Amino acid sequence: LASVLLLIVLAVDATNIAKNEGTQEKKDLVTCSLCKLLISSIDEAIVDPTNEQAIADSLAGICNSLDSELEIICQEFLHEYTDDIIDMLVNQYLDPTQVCTALTVCP
Repeated sequence: LASVLLLIVLAVDATNIAKNEGTQEKKDLVTCSLCKLLISSIDEAIVDPTNEQAIADSLAGICNSLDSELEIICQEFLHEYTDDIIDMLVNQYLDPTQVCTALTVCP
């Protein structure tokens, strides 16, 4: 999970650096390529079984902080849907081209 967060921070920093240096065309190409590389790395990190478990553990921690009845409902929800949520994030929402275009770092 820490490696995923580090990659996100690096993506934001690289985007800010590229926006402030060099010719516009070069900046756009570097920023876009770097964004796609970093988003692909985040995608790969999320599907790593170790990181998937860290995400599941983090979500379970949220459930544990709720009142008893709500905690049970939350745990049942996570048991049923955690894999689907991670799968949807990876397969539907972490397409590098779509993410980088939405961030306006790629044309």
